[in-house]
Amino acid sequence: MDGRLAHWLTAHRYRLAIISVLVTLAAGFGLTHASFQTGYRIFFAPDNPFLQAHDYIEDSFTESDTLSLIVASREGSLFQPHILQALEEMTADGWQVPYSMRVDSLVNYQHTWADGDELVVEPLFEDSAAMSAAEIERRRQVALSEPTLVNSLVNSQGTVTLVNVTLQLPVAASNEGERDRELVNHARALKTQYETAYPDLEIHVFGQVTINNAFNEMTEDDMGVLFPLMFMILFLALLVLLLLAGLSALGALLSATSVMIVIGASTAVAMGMAGWLGMSFNAVNAIAPTIILTIAVADCVHILFSYLNGRRAGEDSTTAIRESLDINLQPVFLTSLTTAVGFLALNFSDTPPMRSLGTLTAIGIMAAFFLAVMLLPALTTLLSLKPRGSVHERSHLMARFGDRVLRHQRLFFWGTLAVTVLALTGLNRNSLNDSTFTYFDETVEFWVSANFFEDNLSGFDLISYSLDSGEASGINDPAFLNDVDRFVSWLEQQEGVAHVGSYIPVIKRLNSNLHGDDPDWYRIPETRQQASQYLLLYEMSLPYGLDLNTQLDTDRSALRIDIRIRKRKPHELIAMEKRFSDWLATETPALEATPGSSVSIMFAHMGQRNIESMFIGNAVAILLITLILIVALRSLRYGLLSILPNAIPALVTIGLWGYVDGEVNLAVALIFVITLGIVVDDTVHFLSKYLRARRQQGLSPHDAIRYAFSTVGNALVITSIVLAAGFLVLAQSHFQVNAIMGLLVAITIFVALAFDFLFLPPLLARIDRGDQAREEEK
Repeated sequence: MDGRLAHWLTAHRYRLAIISVLVTLAAGFGLTHASFQTGYRIFFAPDNPFLQAHDYIEDSFTESDTLSLIVASREGSLFQPHILQALEEMTADGWQVPYSMRVDSLVNYQHTWADGDELVVEPLFEDSAAMSAAEIERRRQVALSEPTLVNSLVNSQGTVTLVNVTLQLPVAASNEGERDRELVNHARALKTQYETAYPDLEIHVFGQVTINNAFNEMTEDDMGVLFPLMFMILFLALLVLLLLAGLSALGALLSATSVMIVIGASTAVAMGMAGWLGMSFNAVNAIAPTIILTIAVADCVHILFSYLNGRRAGEDSTTAIRESLDINLQPVFLTSLTTAVGFLALNFSDTPPMRSLGTLTAIGIMAAFFLAVMLLPALTTLLSLKPRGSVHERSHLMARFGDRVLRHQRLFFWGTLAVTVLALTGLNRNSLNDSTFTYFDETVEFWVSANFFEDNLSGFDLISYSLDSGEASGINDPAFLNDVDRFVSWLEQQEGVAHVGSYIPVIKRLNSNLHGDDPDWYRIPETRQQASQYLLLYEMSLPYGLDLNTQLDTDRSALRIDIRIRKRKPHELIAMEKRFSDWLATETPALEATPGSSVSIMFAHMGQRNIESMFIGNAVAILLITLILIVALRSLRYGLLSILPNAIPALVTIGLWGYVDGEVNLAVALIFVITLGIVVDDTVHFLSKYLRARRQQGLSPHDAIRYAFSTVGNALVITSIVLAAGFLVLAQSHFQVNAIMGLLVAITIFVALAFDFLFLPPLLARIDRGDQAREEEK
């Protein structure tokens, strides 16, 4: 059947090439409908419970989309007239930021104090340049003793502060990426302006919008830099390999170009289909073109190098391409199909971008197969190139290597098993570290700002609660407020908590103010009427834009608690949220509390949720790939045998990573299924050549192993090097999910090659030992 199909593909190669080009153009036209998604929300499906909990709090209170300037004094104290003046100017400029609805800073903090029976509410610093040193010092002491400010808007040393702009962003904007870029560029301009005017200030751009923009910039960087870089590396690698294969410089250039046309067309089909299917590009699936390029080249290498071997043997161009298709059609189809199945299993992922990555890559891989057998033969025979040298010269090295493996098969078999067991012991040394700022490397502006914020001001991670009294204006109930106060006081004593933001210090301070600023009255008001009156008086005194809607809901039935957490890994953050929620349920059962939520909590759970969901995906992928191989190889024994060299390399890599680094992110939850589809290629090619020798040529097991090494060994080495090079390019991404995935896949490819060369041949020899003994008796 392969022979008849190879003959038909060869006979109609030019007609098929024209059809391929037309289909590619039609599919590629879908790129005109392409769209991009940015921001953290792309990582979560609408039914994600942690996203829903986060949205509930966002809908109940003022949204937390922010753009901030972290301001540090290089000279030490912020409480100097010219620096305070700069902060006043920055605060005023904050109101000019697009979509700005609120600006909070050290200088416009609404300080309250009593003037007889009157409550005075005023900015903590106003017209600072005219203030006396004594007045500045008095207000400095107020600032550094105010729980609402310390470790939130100013650090306890008074050296770093935050000018925080709260934004009211359009819902479901079609140009979110451009909007976020505009906002961040506006903040960058302010940073440059003030660092130039005040050289003693160090300023960092920060806030939720900078996270969204970082994802946007990483998407553009990966698509605009890594894809062209990968294209160039593949082209140069092919050029060198074809020169080594005996082609002239012009022949190698033309052949490499024909391969790049095929794999480029494969990528165009996948990207165009994204537009037709309504899929948006994002920071994760932006690497699909690079992956498709890398994997697609393997199909072309097998067909092209078999063609060159035929030409060396004296075959004409048409015969050589027909023989190449006859030899490679089944293994190339199987490798494409199994690789596509592996990537399609990403649809079991809990993260939508990973699902689209799997679908787009699978489309590209299957497109690469059809183009490799429909377009490449026409291009190759048109060139009609003949390499120098003989077949023997090109294959003897692999044959000798195969002989060595067979002579020392016991050493290689048990040695590989021993190394594998040792590597697997490193699996439990890995720990998940999925947080937003660990998704970027130190070259990314957001990473620098986030680390500076956590080291010098407050905790980066956040856990938010909505505590509901169950009735309108119920937050004025002293019993409710006392329960909240106990929770806040307990939180402030917990290790890792940098700051607790709540309404409690406000109402306590108002109670003290309205009792003549008596510190003994810094406590919850005794009656509901008092609490209600104090709140009303305070709110009527607040300037526009600085109301309490960030802390209280509209009908004053619930209040918000924001807990800043410093330097905790995701599993520790999850454990802290559980401990906080358990305390609420046990100690304050009357409070109606939401689960702790935030972007940090969402990302903390994402890795674990993906690992759990991908257990099913991994099982389905292994089952389908094994069934495909059993049917294709027409052998239950060899199909089941393929599981070992296909499944173990990824586990070995993750185990080795446990010894080298030990910290993994979302990528590790997906690495198994991604590599399963890729490394199966080597196993399929080796087994297909082995079985071809056994069934069609009647060779003994040992001779069949030698035949497999000599016919496909060089191609496997070449494709492994090219594949690893492609994924190592991904490892250069500043987006750490892609970078770690690229590195781990590259390592897995080499581990899999070692398995197929050092473990699979001795395993085949052991399984077919009886057949080998009978052959030797003959």
